[in-house]
Amino acid sequence: MKCAAIIAAAGTGNRFGGSIPKQFKEYESIPILIHTLRIFEKVPEIVSLIVTINPAWEEYAREMFSVHNMEKPLKIVPGGEERQDSIFNALKSIKPADFDIILIHDAVRPFFSVELVNKIISTAAEFGVAIPALTPNDTIKEIDTNGFVLRTHNRKKLCCIQTPQGFKPEIIVPAYDKAKTDCYYGTDDAALAEYAGFPVKVIEGEESNIKITTPHDIDLGSLKV
Repeated sequence: MKCAAIIAAAGTGNRFGGSIPKQFKEYESIPILIHTLRIFEKVPEIVSLIVTINPAWEEYAREMFSVHNMEKPLKIVPGGEERQDSIFNALKSIKPADFDIILIHDAVRPFFSVELVNKIISTAAEFGVAIPALTPNDTIKEIDTNGFVLRTHNRKKLCCIQTPQGFKPEIIVPAYDKAKTDCYYGTDDAALAEYAGFPVKVIEGEESNIKITTPHDIDLGSLKV
């Protein structure tokens, strides 16, 4: 099986602070983005890495990849205005039919496992789409614009979605094309598949697979790996 992994790394990370985007910040003396890419490099089925980068940081990224000696073929694609635009650019930069599964992942989720990637690949191969998720531990309430509770939701029917998300090419490409045509923006890649009418299979995610948003998140993640 041949898979491609698209890594969304074009964000500016304003909430993280500092002079460089958070995906380039270091954890244990290695950039967060490199940590993320090295997990994918451990998966034999993944034969191509596509990384979306803000054009202003492309030279910086190329030097970083050179220093850290990436083992698998890696392509840099210019990021767009939104994350979804960046992934669209990445899909258009490859021949999707060359791959059995296309994975899409957030660069700032470096604490996931090879086992999770393998589960996503095998589940997507069976069902067409596979995404990892966790059931929330806290009570979830829906509120109105004034901050008053409208209703309390059954958390057993709710889940917090993670990446990597896996798709057969014949699903994710038309889903992105439809979203582009309709000017529809979803909160994750699976939302575009849902919008296009494709069923989405959910599997159990990992507690450690947090998205780094603030410097404190790095400490939380490091305690769990």
